[in-house]
Amino acid sequence: MCVAGHSVLRRLWLLPVLGVAFSSCSGPESAPPDAAGETRQTAAATGGSGVADDATEPAVLPPDVRGAEDLPEPGACVVVDQSSFDSVGCSRPHTLEVAQVLELPDDLPRQRPDDQQLLSLSLTQCGEPAAEYLGSTDMDATRLAPWTVWPSKTGWARGERWLVCGVTELDGAEPVERTGSLRGALVGEPFYEFQICTEGPPSEESIRIVPCDQPHRGEAVPGTVPLGSPMDQLPDSSDIDEVASPHCAVAVENYLGISERADVRTVRRIPTEQGWQAGHNSAVCYVETEQPVTGTLLGIGDRPLPV
Repeated sequence: MCVAGHSVLRRLWLLPVLGVAFSSCSGPESAPPDAAGETRQTAAATGGSGVADDATEPAVLPPDVRGAEDLPEPGACVVVDQSSFDSVGCSRPHTLEVAQVLELPDDLPRQRPDDQQLLSLSLTQCGEPAAEYLGSTDMDATRLAPWTVWPSKTGWARGERWLVCGVTELDGAEPVERTGSLRGALVGEPFYEFQICTEGPPSEESIRIVPCDQPHRGEAVPGTVPLGSPMDQLPDSSDIDEVASPHCAVAVENYLGISERADVRTVRRIPTEQGWQAGHNSAVCYVETEQPVTGTLLGIGDRPLPV
């Protein structure tokens, strides 16, 4: 497939898969008496760098976005806006990188499923290609996310069954225009360029993502806990905790370089029901501090916190 031609112009639906639809769950060994237990609440990203509890509507591109025969190749860096779907060199500003272009299953109905159904379907198809492109399954601990594109109703009626599996960097709900490729971006040290840090405690239901060099009280730790597929049911919280608790204890110890500190606690954030259906199928481990810090806790050991 190629994007050089302009012969067929059709409408696409574009939906981000946001890495913020989680509820918080503090480890019982570290939670204060008034923070014990777990809460579940719908959460999604809003514009800017904030994160709030609300539903996210699909972004609809207008009719003059290119159609099926002009789709980009895997590995292409793409500019997506209200009038184009253009492949560019990755050294140029772009918003989307194509991990893979797939064909949807042949047994789908002739009438196009609604967008929520297609989103769930696309996640089962695109999660693995996105992770392979980034080199890790740790997307939920970062500002990187899958971004899927499928045919419009008109294209569907014409027999189009393609699916573009892409990845993007988010600022809230909006893709960031960036340069350079994200291929392998979550392998090793590059993870920390995209790491989620939270302005307030990650044990709270709603979090605000901030750059990690600004004052923050939470840092997502590499090594998310896979919990299943979006086509499965969300596991019970007790089953999640049984798996996530020992995993996070080890992940945090490796992150800090010390087994425990009185001024740092381990927090787990688990998917909400809506987040689960939207592809957030892992628990994320965090370190949380009592006071804001201005630098990373990676490898801090027993040194003073960077307040």
